[in-house]
Amino acid sequence: MDQQKDEVRKKVGTRLRYAISLCNKTHESIIEDDRWIKIFKRKDKGDKRKKKTVSSETVKKWFSNGLPEEHFLKISEFFNVDKTTFFIENEENFAKKILEAQDILNNNIKAKKSVKTYFRQWSKNKEYSHIEECIKDNDIDLNNISLLDLDYAEQFVAFLMILAIHSGIHWKYWVEKNLKNQQAIKNIFYILNNNFSYGIILRTFYALQKFPEHRIKEYINISTDENENIKDVVKKYYY
Repeated sequence: MDQQKDEVRKKVGTRLRYAISLCNKTHESIIEDDRWIKIFKRKDKGDKRKKKTVSSETVKKWFSNGLPEEHFLKISEFFNVDKTTFFIENEENFAKKILEAQDILNNNIKAKKSVKTYFRQWSKNKEYSHIEECIKDNDIDLNNISLLDLDYAEQFVAFLMILAIHSGIHWKYWVEKNLKNQQAIKNIFYILNNNFSYGIILRTFYALQKFPEHRIKEYINISTDENENIKDVVKKYYY
């Protein structure tokens, strides 16, 4: 059994070397990648030890000695693939999977940067045109944007909810992610105040139903810049 495990670890170590080369990196340059550092420094649940990223020499040893099982999931996360990808027998298919995953990852990183730019613009004047332009100008994969590396906490995550509801892309997921977000209800009213599309309005009212009644009441009572007609509709149909 131990021999079998060693063979598996060595196979993954060999594949790791190949995957790194496919990304035009080496054992020395890979450890300087921001995502690599973040993934390897992240603590496992319940682990209170101070985490350090691995050295280039350690990565080099993995190529020949095999990758420790504790790092299988981290390596898979870094290359944006399922861990079973490293066990694909055909090397050509393995390379195809790695390259496809990197294309998706790179496109998503570019989209995040662009979305953050639109978020900053929207935060200054709250013009709805920034929402429409952001969706039009970006191939946003709202299914894959990770909450783990977003910089703007509640405000930005609530902005992503606006994009999702407006576009109809994975919007229920982003509503669920925002249920405890203090900014979310305000953004839902913002959508209602700026839209005449039946589809968007229906999605927005559906989203509003997911939030606790007391929080909706609280927001309506303290808000001064909302359309009174929309407030009346919410009061009539929600409580």
